[in-house]
Amino acid sequence: MTALSNAGVAVYPIDARGVTANMKSFLNIGTMRDVAEATGGKAFYGNNDIGHEVRAALDDSRETYILTYSPRPLVADGSYHKIRITTSRTDVHLRYRQGYNAADQEESSAPVQTDRLKELVASPLDASEIGITATVESAAGAGLHIVVHVDPADVNLAPTAGKWSGALRLEAMQLAANGDLLGGVQQAAEINLEQATYRRDLQSGMPFDVKIERATGAVAVRIGVVDERGTHVGSVLVPLPPQGKGEE
Repeated sequence: MTALSNAGVAVYPIDARGVTANMKSFLNIGTMRDVAEATGGKAFYGNNDIGHEVRAALDDSRETYILTYSPRPLVADGSYHKIRITTSRTDVHLRYRQGYNAADQEESSAPVQTDRLKELVASPLDASEIGITATVESAAGAGLHIVVHVDPADVNLAPTAGKWSGALRLEAMQLAANGDLLGGVQQAAEINLEQATYRRDLQSGMPFDVKIERATGAVAVRIGVVDERGTHVGSVLVPLPPQGKGEE
C-alpha cells in the first residue's frame, strides 16, 4: 500500500462475486477496503451490477486534486504517520491516502544510500518512485555528457527560508552488451530552489549534468537517484550511440 501511495495510485477494487451469503467472503472484503482506503480509493462489493461499479470507479477518479506538504519537523523514526484532510463543505466526501511511512534515521545515512544506489544501477529493472528522464547530449570521443531531469514532486523537498530544499544522490553506471558493469560516477546534490524555479521544474524536471569518460564496450548507462531525505528511489536506462559515431 505504501508503494502504491508513493506512486500516486488509488486502488478501486471490485468484488466480482456480487451479492453472496458466504461469510468467508467478508475477509476478502475487509482487505479490499483496507487497500482502497489507505490509497485514497474506494472498494465496491455486494452488488451484482459489475458494469455500474466499474463506471462508478471511473467517474470517482475522473477529477482529482494533488496536494503536497512537508511535515515540520520531519521526524525520521521509521514509523507510520497518519494524514488528515478536512473540508468545510458538508456535501463533499474526501478520499485520500491515509498516511505515510517515515524514513528510518539509519535509512537516510550516506552509507545506506550508497548501497541502495549500487542496487539500483545493478538491477535490470527501472525503479519508478522518482520520475527520471535522461538524454545523451554528447558522446563524441571518450567523453559522455548526459543531462538528467528529476521530477521534484517525487523528492522530499521542504520549504526553508522561501526556498524548496532537499538532497539527492545520483550514480551513473556504464553497462556492456552482456550486462557487465564497466564503472561509473557518483555525485551528491544539495537542492535549494527558488519558488519560480520550483514551479518551472515541476513542468520540465530538475536538470543535472553527468559527465563521465566512456568505457570501452559501453552500450548503455543506467542512472540511479536516491532521495537523501526520504525513501524514494528511481532509475532509468539510457542507450548510448555506437562508439565512434557520437555527435556533438
